[in-house]
Amino acid sequence: MVKPASAPPPAKGRRRGLGLTRALTLIAVLAILSLSYARSLTVYLSQQRDIAAVQAANDARRAEISRLEDEAARWSDPDYVRAQARARLGWVLPGEIGYRVITADGTILGVEPVPSAQTQAEAGGAWYDQLWSSIKSADQPFSAESDQDATAPSPGAAETPG
Repeated sequence: MVKPASAPPPAKGRRRGLGLTRALTLIAVLAILSLSYARSLTVYLSQQRDIAAVQAANDARRAEISRLEDEAARWSDPDYVRAQARARLGWVLPGEIGYRVITADGTILGVEPVPSAQTQAEAGGAWYDQLWSSIKSADQPFSAESDQDATAPSPGAAETPG
């Protein structure tokens, strides 16, 4: 019997090279896909974080709106307005007697102190000095030179040569 001629057996080096090429191609394609999906995933996660921040801000604003609506509803009630006037301003109704508690040093309890003229003078001098300094500084840009100009005497206070 004669054996039919068969194709020569494949060379192991050629087969091995083809498998290695396929594996490298597959790895390259997977690397490219993972890089493109990673960028998309970071954009998606960033957008989700931004959406969550905006929703939290919206919730805070809604809470503030409801608080302000409640306060507006309270102020539309005449009884609440009267109660606030009595508490804040010390008003009394006709026929009532109002009392104020005064301590030994003369301060009235429950009333915020009004700044006196002395404390206003200590804060920034007389009103006309504050007005003049604001007029002087209005046309000058803020710099080290303007700080020196602010300490200079006013034009009316300059000495005349004599």
